[in-house]
Formats: sequence, structure tokens, C-alpha cells
Amino acid sequence: MNFRTLLSLLSIMISIASCTTNQKMFDPDNTQEEYVAFGTGGGFTGRVSKYYLTKKGDIYTKDGDTMSKIGSTSKTMGAQIFSNYQNTKISGLNLNEPGNKYYFVEMNLADHKNNIKWGLNPLSDKTIETYHAILMNLVKKLNTQNNKSKL
Repeated sequence: MNFRTLLSLLSIMISIASCTTNQKMFDPDNTQEEYVAFGTGGGFTGRVSKYYLTKKGDIYTKDGDTMSKIGSTSKTMGAQIFSNYQNTKISGLNLNEPGNKYYFVEMNLADHKNNIKWGLNPLSDKTIETYHAILMNLVKKLNTQNNKSKL
């Protein structure tokens, strides 16, 4: 292979690499996209584990200043999660009772924002706990899949 052919191939490869899309990472502070944030916080270390589910089904986590995509669930599942929020008593729930270890669900819709925290006392209505458990199971499932694919 002569030098010109090698140079041509190299420039073609660089051109192809530069044409790949540079998709922006999800930023909850600067998005118009509807999402639900959820997770846990407090305890001995005070660490907060926060996840974001978009209506499209994408799930992200933020560790310090770094946002990373965990994976995606189906758009149908994402839409169902948002529908369940609006069709249950959760959308009207006003609860801000974090304890040493607390749980939270923050809904960010175009026409509705709500931040729900609990953990101080047991809840009489378990709807929000069930909703939170469903969200956390989505994360657990994706983390399990990601760990299996790394093996």
C-alpha cells in the first residue's frame, strides 16, 4: 500500500469519525423535557442517589457533576409511569417529611411540579412507596443488565 492510499484512507476514517452525532447529555436544569427524579438520601453517609426517568424512557443518574445514562426502558413503560402519577393520588400529594434516611419523587411536567419526600414516619397510604419501588426496580433491572453485559 503506498503512502497516498494510506493517507486517503486515514482522511476518510477521520471524516467518518467527525460526522458522528454529538448528542447532548440530559440536563435536568436546562431541559424542556418532562421527567421524574427519584431516589434515596441520608443515612450514615448522607449520600443521595438520584435518578431521572424521561417520558421517552431514558434513565440517567447524577454522581457529583457527572450525568450518565444508565439505559432505557420502553417508551410504553415510560408513558405508563407518567400516566400512573397523574391518575393516582400522587399528583396531589403534599409531603415533605424526610427522616435520617429518606425517599423522594420529584415530578417535573410542563404544567405541574411536585417534590415529595418521606422517611420520618411510616405512611398510612402506601401508593407513593409502591410508585417509588417500581421506579427503583427499573434502575435495578438496568444495572443488572449492564453488569451482565460487562462480563
